[in-house]
Amino acid sequence: MANVSAECPLCSADVPLDVNQEDGDEVYCSYCKAPLVARKIDRYTWMLRDIDDDKKSANRKAAKKIERDSEEEGVARSMLDEFEFNSGGGGSRGGH
Repeated sequence: MANVSAECPLCSADVPLDVNQEDGDEVYCSYCKAPLVARKIDRYTWMLRDIDDDKKSANRKAAKKIERDSEEEGVARSMLDEFEFNSGGGGSRGGH
């Protein structure tokens, strides 16, 4: 298997990666010593990200998921309320 490397996003140095590297592993630039995160693009292509940018991106993705989940929960509640209203199970809101 050939050696793999990727470019440091901070100093543009070529950073060698271990053949056993896994997506999300923390690595350090061999030139500027910056902490980076290795991200696998495809079988032979890697991208290095600044560790702080990677964490911010992960936090944004988590926040979007929470927002999406709450919207879905709100839609489900509205549908349940409408069902209860239409089926007469809504107490004083019930139909005749």
